[in-house]
Amino acid sequence: MDNPLDSRFKTLSDGWQTFAQLPDQNAGATPRLCRWLLKSAEFWLVDTLLSYENSPDARIGGVFITLRSPCRSMKEYWLFLANEFTSWAGAYVSNEARTNLNLHWDSPYVAHEQDAPRRFLEMLNQFARLIAPHQNGPLVLCLFPTVGTEPDVFSRFLFQFLSQSMPTSLRLLVRDEHEKPALDSLAKSLGRNMHSQFLDMQVPEYVSKITSGGDPNEPANRIREYQKALALALAPDRTRPDQKDIPEAERIAVDALKLCDEQKWHSLAASIHIALAYAFFEENRNKEALVRYQQALDITEPAYKKGDTYAGYTSAIAWLGLASMDEREGSRAKQEAHYQQVTERAVAVQEPIMAVQTLYMLAQLYRKWSKHIQENEQYERIFTLADGLTPTQRVYVKLPEIGAAYYKQQSTYNQRQTALARLKGLLGESWVP
Repeated sequence: MDNPLDSRFKTLSDGWQTFAQLPDQNAGATPRLCRWLLKSAEFWLVDTLLSYENSPDARIGGVFITLRSPCRSMKEYWLFLANEFTSWAGAYVSNEARTNLNLHWDSPYVAHEQDAPRRFLEMLNQFARLIAPHQNGPLVLCLFPTVGTEPDVFSRFLFQFLSQSMPTSLRLLVRDEHEKPALDSLAKSLGRNMHSQFLDMQVPEYVSKITSGGDPNEPANRIREYQKALALALAPDRTRPDQKDIPEAERIAVDALKLCDEQKWHSLAASIHIALAYAFFEENRNKEALVRYQQALDITEPAYKKGDTYAGYTSAIAWLGLASMDEREGSRAKQEAHYQQVTERAVAVQEPIMAVQTLYMLAQLYRKWSKHIQENEQYERIFTLADGLTPTQRVYVKLPEIGAAYYKQQSTYNQRQTALARLKGLLGESWVP
């Protein structure tokens, strides 16, 4: 069977070429901003396909810089972009496939919002000059802000950004929902300086192709159908956004769990219990949520002891759920114990990002409870784990934010200097709290 991704790559490539080959507009200037209108359910596939573009498997060629910081306010967004970009660029030039190019990138973190616009533009221009001799194809800044973004703020940012002194080779790519476009007003304001194009990635056909070719009674196909039905039952009804069909989800879960038991799919069975537990938790049905979390652990812990690493990771997910319940019920000791369990398990199964995030939650709890010695202990554990993270991962776990919080906790000059030296070692010499 042909690779179903091939036709999606072609749709993407053709869409880009349509934009790249537009004739000159407005005194010899081509449009700098391209908007792809997509069905909201197809955003993930575009992300997946674009991730290939900075790998040996690139189809379009060129350099696609994808930044996903949420856009909630202009000042904050400039700051987020500056730090996300410098981390991205550091990871890009240090990639093994490019080490023979002898590229070097300093990764200075930007600390102040007022300095962020200038620094971000400086770094973009610096990066463009750095890779220009080795570049084969376009240089594209993909701004794909995540959940929490304010569309009006993002529109104003794009309008302002296009007026700045950018690298002449740089083009911007943004996504917008075909069903409910958020950037139509910007498109009207920019006129021919913004190119909009609908891309139909045909996700239903894609899913059909990758799941076809098997007997519908095969266990793998049956469990996929159960998962799909369970997800639909637990998704809020569009006519009643606050309602889920939990009875239907429980009915589906009975059959799905029976199949998981037959096939010894431990983690999959536990994930079904966890999904139901979370649904119960959202409905304030704490006792039923507790039962489901415990059922998940009754499956995963024996499997983990027999060497199933992913089952151990799934246990950590259940403990995080239990910690949320503990917080709601005001049970400090249990909440602390569950966070400790998550951290220890995350380290054991080599999930350092989960460990860092949980330790930070624990540090914040200790601060809330005025347990400052324990709070500092968690920060030390965080920094030890952060030594093994990549620059991009350090941004992802919000290490600059964590570091600033830790620095503020130091009460003496010597403590602050020691903390600053430690943090500069992780975040770069230019980092300041």
